[in-house]
Amino acid sequence: MLDVSDGLALDAARIARASGVGIDFDSSALAGTMSEIVAYGTPVVVVPDATAVENASRFIKSVFYRRVKKVVSNQGSKDLIDAAMDQKNAMGIRTPYDLIERVKTMEREVGEILELEVLKFKPKLVVNQVRTKNDIQIGFSMKSACQKYFGINLEYLGYVEYDDCVWQSIRSKRPLTVEYPYSRPSRCIERIVHNLLRKEQLTLSMLY
Repeated sequence: MLDVSDGLALDAARIARASGVGIDFDSSALAGTMSEIVAYGTPVVVVPDATAVENASRFIKSVFYRRVKKVVSNQGSKDLIDAAMDQKNAMGIRTPYDLIERVKTMEREVGEILELEVLKFKPKLVVNQVRTKNDIQIGFSMKSACQKYFGINLEYLGYVEYDDCVWQSIRSKRPLTVEYPYSRPSRCIERIVHNLLRKEQLTLSMLY
């Protein structure tokens, strides 16, 4: 039995890690709890769709803001972080770097702590339902954008190819890697697990 005081989503994440599987949550409904799960190293999974990519990028930034809010004690800095989470805030804070610079004007030591948090925060990404090379490229584009605009080092673990065997395994209620161990999606999952365990990432050289 698990302590439900941490929330059902966190309990589900623990079960998933123990079982070697993943869980797909509605991030808009569970933004706060999901940020905790991502902080524990659970990869963010995105499909190659413009809206999904945009939502994932916003979510990653939100996770970072929630993370840094926990390491500051100054109420003024906490209020500033809350305001920064609104993309349309009147202060012009659009990125973590903007936030850090603003905090530095209030309390330089706190700003330096936030800079260290940026360096330590390395969310992981998996692109699902890939059909083309352009879909694969989305992961690299998100990694580049996170570094350029947020200062966040997004780790691109890999991708999972689209294949009908996935929904067929779901209908048969058997794990994909058991039902179709030599399928393309299964091979993709093996590479992702390899990268996760060895703390490696997908690189462009691996595609050619």
